[in-house]
Amino acid sequence: MFRFFASLIFFIVFYLSEAAFAEVFSVEEQTLIKAFPTSSADLDLVELHSRALDEDANATDVYVAAIVALRMGANDLAQSHSQLLFETAYSLEDRTRAQLLGHFVEFYLGPETERGSASVRLIDGMSAYNAAGVQADWLMGTAATLLLDYAYNHGHPELSRDVVAEMSETLGDRQDAESGIWLVNSNLKAAYTASQHDSDTVDPFSFLFDGNRLVGHLVSKADDEDVIELLEMLYLRLHTTFGVIYSRRKSKKLSGPTESLPFIREFHPSFQIECVSEINRSKKRFRPRREFGTGGMMVELRVDNQGRVKFVETVDAQPGRLKEKFMHSYLRKWANSMRVSFKSDDPDCRNGGDLLLPFTLSWD
Repeated sequence: MFRFFASLIFFIVFYLSEAAFAEVFSVEEQTLIKAFPTSSADLDLVELHSRALDEDANATDVYVAAIVALRMGANDLAQSHSQLLFETAYSLEDRTRAQLLGHFVEFYLGPETERGSASVRLIDGMSAYNAAGVQADWLMGTAATLLLDYAYNHGHPELSRDVVAEMSETLGDRQDAESGIWLVNSNLKAAYTASQHDSDTVDPFSFLFDGNRLVGHLVSKADDEDVIELLEMLYLRLHTTFGVIYSRRKSKKLSGPTESLPFIREFHPSFQIECVSEINRSKKRFRPRREFGTGGMMVELRVDNQGRVKFVETVDAQPGRLKEKFMHSYLRKWANSMRVSFKSDDPDCRNGGDLLLPFTLSWD
């Protein structure tokens, strides 16, 4: 009889203990809510937001509830959860998350006049994530996104450089395409920021070379057509961004890189990769009847069996108006001035084929 009551008391105490510290969010829900990069497609945020925290909630639940509140726009509740997290965070990982959440709330919800100093503390919080080995999550990714936008809008290329550096460190070992694509986009944002706000310490082209390298790495492993299509779009945009920044700097008499972005063979016609040994461009600059400003393009060309070249179409351009017909006469002149030498003994190469080449506006 004694053993029966002892066992009964044990199970009652165990059940009450588990009930007292029961998790508000399941492990699967926690993973989905914290995931980065992420979307809300697999989450019922309204239902998740309705779950209340009790006074015995653990640090993980408080942190996850704060993310849900932020994603629902419940900013007052997010601030309350941020304060509670400092009280419940005991491990290094939880304290590091509490610190970043506090800095995020300060930057995101604080007054505009104090956002500059808050951005410094927020990037420090991201750095602490890396120092503590905490995996990038929704909060860190969202913080990085907001900081990149802030850096662009307020002219802080050094801040964008630091954000990309922190995110490259935390995402560098991940193999998922989503993380890599996010980094490529971030490098593009940082390049735009550095090109709009001249800096002696931040080179806009370095972001483009890093982004191009990332695209090459990602496409070599990609087997999803949608991912490959997105990478191709980013690849084109990297080249046209390179062109527009280069031409703007040239118009200001500023220096630029001595080399262009490397080609990634997966995005160029097989004829160009396998058959072309040399492209001679006798005409690189033009005198327009009127000034067209600055810009960069990726242009499709066609080579005949004599190595002569014709303009086909502009595949991508920045600014977008450069795809319009007023540019075609200059692109035809540029194409017609080229001669292509063939390197292969393959008779099919002698039939000609297509090229994809960058064109940067450079008016003399």
